[in-house]
Amino acid sequence: MKYSLQSIAQQCPFSGGRSVYIARAILHEYFPEEMVYNDEDICMAEGLMRKSIVKNTKVKDKIYAAPNPSSSFVNIINANGTNFIVRIDLLTLESKMLFTQNNSLPINIMELNDGVYFARCVTMDGKVLTSKIIVQK
Repeated sequence: MKYSLQSIAQQCPFSGGRSVYIARAILHEYFPEEMVYNDEDICMAEGLMRKSIVKNTKVKDKIYAAPNPSSSFVNIINANGTNFIVRIDLLTLESKMLFTQNNSLPINIMELNDGVYFARCVTMDGKVLTSKIIVQK
């Protein structure tokens, strides 16, 4: 059975469709260390895809708070997904720092009054990004 699933999982998703992803998910459950797929190379070998000529595309760093508004906890999420948040400063509208958190775990906002706050986040590469947080109980 493993070899049948592997033959499906090693197909180009453009030709194999949804079954390719299902086979990969099943195999990953039982053999997580063995699964590595390069869809671009697989699809190119099947003649279903060409190398992209787009060069130097850069995804902008953008963060957002979720859920927002919130009454208890809020997560700060980096939409880029690659530049990890290492510090979060929670500020009032007047830029008064309420507290600092040295990770990107959910922020406990249960003790805050209703209103608008800002999460100033520092990423691994030193960029400073800001997101608005609305506390509403």
